[in-house]
Amino acid sequence: MAEPTPRTLTHQDLARRVGVSVTTIKSYRRKFPEFFQPPTLTKPLRFVPDTEKLCRTIFDLFQEGLSIKQARRELAKVFPIVADIDSLPITHDSTQGSAESTGDFERLFHVLGQMSKGMGAMATAQAKFGLEAAKDKDRIDTLFAQQNALVAHLNEISANLNKALAGLAQQAGKSPAAAPRRVINVRGEQGAVHAYEFTDRPPESGTAGPEPRKPGEEPARSRAEEPTGSFQTPGPESGPTPSSQSGPTPGPTPGPPVGPKPGPRDVVGRPDFLDLPAVMHSARGEYLGLTGPSGRPFSLGELEAYLGQRPDLKPLDEAWQGADEEWTLTLQSPHSTRGRHAFSFRKTQTPKGNHVALLRQLSIDGTTVTEGFLQAFFRQIRESLLH
Repeated sequence: MAEPTPRTLTHQDLARRVGVSVTTIKSYRRKFPEFFQPPTLTKPLRFVPDTEKLCRTIFDLFQEGLSIKQARRELAKVFPIVADIDSLPITHDSTQGSAESTGDFERLFHVLGQMSKGMGAMATAQAKFGLEAAKDKDRIDTLFAQQNALVAHLNEISANLNKALAGLAQQAGKSPAAAPRRVINVRGEQGAVHAYEFTDRPPESGTAGPEPRKPGEEPARSRAEEPTGSFQTPGPESGPTPSSQSGPTPGPTPGPPVGPKPGPRDVVGRPDFLDLPAVMHSARGEYLGLTGPSGRPFSLGELEAYLGQRPDLKPLDEAWQGADEEWTLTLQSPHSTRGRHAFSFRKTQTPKGNHVALLRQLSIDGTTVTEGFLQAFFRQIRESLLH
């Protein structure tokens, strides 16, 4: 026998008839309030008997997998909308509904709090970025100011350099003429005269004059008085210069070239110290060396190659003669039967312990040149290697 339909139904009655829980019936009412209309606002709430059909239809629609929006569309086709959604007293239906609404609000407040914290952190980051941007702007302004000051300073330096260059150019226009050149004649044993042309170096400013010398003592040659420049070996037509013809002293009949005669221990070969630096003594007894184009010391072997490449000298077939630590390199002028140059070297050790090849003398056709001439010749080689 079917259960008689009462005049009104509570939430519990609807749940028992549909076969769901009371909470499910209340959730139907919260989701679709426009289709529920309680006759009174007394508690517990009571609904008309047609509400049972409404709840069964909602249950079936959810079983079919419809969403709330789709279910509402289907319910509107069958059931009338009995009340405005905003006017329904949903929050007064039960204590359970109020608790659920309170939980929703708590979650909402939690989300809003998190959003507020995020916005606060964003505002802090923006403030820090603004401070850093202001600091960067100050740094850039400082750099621009320093750059402008540097440009002004460079312009001032450039102007001063231009003035200095203009003054140097003006002084160069008023500078005296070049120093005169002079010729030194060297007479060999057979009467042949070799002329060497040099440019006098002007004395340095502030250099003290020559010291007094005793009677009969030869004047000392200062560094400023030493000849510099390139020497020229005379050709076949060269003869005695007027300065050498001071008296009627006729020279002997020309004979074969005169050079250093090998001693009893001298042999023909090559010294074993060609790789040592080539040096000579200065006027003060110091060791003066040569520097090659690569910046390292110029060895004796390199000096031999340099002398052999000169247009006024060429090495002989047996250029080296000597023994042990004493060797002589002989070169001949290609333009004359005279002009035989003999360079004497000695393997020695400096006070600092360095092994070197010392150029101790130069003989031209058997005549040994002076120390000043030898130093000027050595200095000319050193200057030519720098250019």
